[in-house]
Amino acid sequence: VSLLVVGLFVVATVWLDSLGLGRSMAWHMAGRADAGLILSGQWWRCVTALFLHADAGPLLANAAALAVLASMLGRRIGSGLTWGLFLLAGSLGNALHAWAQAPDHLSVGASTGVFGLIGVLAGGAGRMQRQSRVQVLLLALGFGFSFLAMLGTGEERVDLGAHLFGLLCGLPLGLLVGGWRGAHGGTGWLNAVAGAAGAALTFWAWALALAGPFGG
Repeated sequence: VSLLVVGLFVVATVWLDSLGLGRSMAWHMAGRADAGLILSGQWWRCVTALFLHADAGPLLANAAALAVLASMLGRRIGSGLTWGLFLLAGSLGNALHAWAQAPDHLSVGASTGVFGLIGVLAGGAGRMQRQSRVQVLLLALGFGFSFLAMLGTGEERVDLGAHLFGLLCGLPLGLLVGGWRGAHGGTGWLNAVAGAAGAALTFWAWALALAGPFGG
């Protein structure tokens, strides 16, 4: 399910841009994380910015990272909860990043949510058995640094602050859900609720974004 969600967003992005809708509807202006506008009340940009990318390179890198992370977490806590945590950690990370940056700061990309899931994985290591704790923690942190290197820390467009805040927001969430077995236990209802809530939040945020002055 997680891989299907990632694939659908990649296909939808390419398809909409090929039709010219990306240009005519000004997707990036309507949905990018604009620090000044977020602090003035346009909270939905914290969500919509997760689905926008500057070009194909970051898009494919984030899609690959999400495929790995969502699969790892989905087997443990369930796909619906993983999807909800991606949105929650990513949105909170974007909000904190906007607060810490200058009002004219702009950013896009799913990497805030990706690093949020890395934080969830790392935080969850603290709730595992002792023999697995260090291994999972090192794996999560190693994946984070490897992904950061893959994106290119020397490139101007790489927003290290967004990655850091995503990671910091994901850590406490990982401590909270690290001991759950949502994928195989009796909390299937929680995955259904988290998945539905994530989808509803995404559609609501984009509806508000595209209804604004930049969406027409």
